[in-house]
Amino acid sequence: KIEKKRIWDDANLCADITPYLERGKNQVVFRSKMPSYPCFYPCLHTIEPVVLRGEFEVKKNQLKKGFEQTKKLGDLKEMGYPHYLGAVSYSFKVRLDKKYSDQWLVLDCGKVKGALEVWVNKKKVRTALEAPYRFAINDFVQQGENDFQLILSGPCANLFSLPECWGIYGPVRIYSYLHHRLKRKGLEKIIKQT
Repeated sequence: KIEKKRIWDDANLCADITPYLERGKNQVVFRSKMPSYPCFYPCLHTIEPVVLRGEFEVKKNQLKKGFEQTKKLGDLKEMGYPHYLGAVSYSFKVRLDKKYSDQWLVLDCGKVKGALEVWVNKKKVRTALEAPYRFAINDFVQQGENDFQLILSGPCANLFSLPECWGIYGPVRIYSYLHHRLKRKGLEKIIKQT
């Protein structure tokens, strides 16, 4: 049974193939034809991507049911997400002592491939689309425990062409700079340097 379902637009068609799958190797055949409605130059009709949706990982070219809730830093393509298009969330807690209240704090995420959005204590810090992936976090942290959430979005190439390497490779660190040794302009320079 095929039904219309909005995924990236209103014309997407979905079919549940779960009842037809067997344990082990399965072959899925997809047939399609070009749409019959007219189009005008410079637009051309092309086949929409065929997407397999659900909760699974890909390990050594095989599907693995479900997924691990916790991932290490590294290449998500190699971890079982070669054609994944969406966001992956990393979260951690950091306890800050009072001594850091008079220092500039910078979250440095190290090597990253993808768009990275940083949240601290449920407040959005900033989104970075390219290196450097450094974030001034003074206005968002507090003395005691702090919740960090890093949301990484995968590249569109994962859906429309050959998959690319993507992920947070790290190391993820927080650096502190004394206020009296580094002025605000100096801090901004550190954040923008590659």
